[in-house]
Amino acid sequence: MGEEAKSLFAFARSLGRGLPEAVKERTRNNPFPLSGSEHRVFFNVRSADARVLKIAFPDKFGRKEHTPFQYLERWVLMSQLVPATRGKFEDCIMSQAGTVSIVMSMQFFEGPHPSSQEAHSFITDLGFELLSDGSSTLDYIDRTRGLILRDCHPKNWIKADGALVPIDIIPELV
Repeated sequence: MGEEAKSLFAFARSLGRGLPEAVKERTRNNPFPLSGSEHRVFFNVRSADARVLKIAFPDKFGRKEHTPFQYLERWVLMSQLVPATRGKFEDCIMSQAGTVSIVMSMQFFEGPHPSSQEAHSFITDLGFELLSDGSSTLDYIDRTRGLILRDCHPKNWIKADGALVPIDIIPELV
């Protein structure tokens, strides 16, 4: 385990809370969570504060080259860009093998995924242009704001109440 992961795990332990019982309950009630390339995703939509719990795969912090702190910076940036997502650090889990999984939660949004064209139009209408930098993900850049949005494929967006909401894009400052 790297130094950042050790530091983050120590910080999570210093909070003295571990995974809250509500978080454990979410995982118990979802024996078959959704799974992408970065997280296991658990839903708790019955509560008054409908949230999605995202448990990162061990030692996976977004893009291949990202560290735990870069992963958390991405969550902070996303919360600043789209406050409605309300990203929240929940905890870190360490496996017996010494790998770390970061546990985050965010607001639940109900709705379908947009089409590729809807997502593309939405992003370009915000002033972004398609970025071709050799990445294997669908990325956009706004050079004026110094911001890249990575992994912008339609399954990382939800159409909620007529608006597109990013649920798993990777914002990055240039």
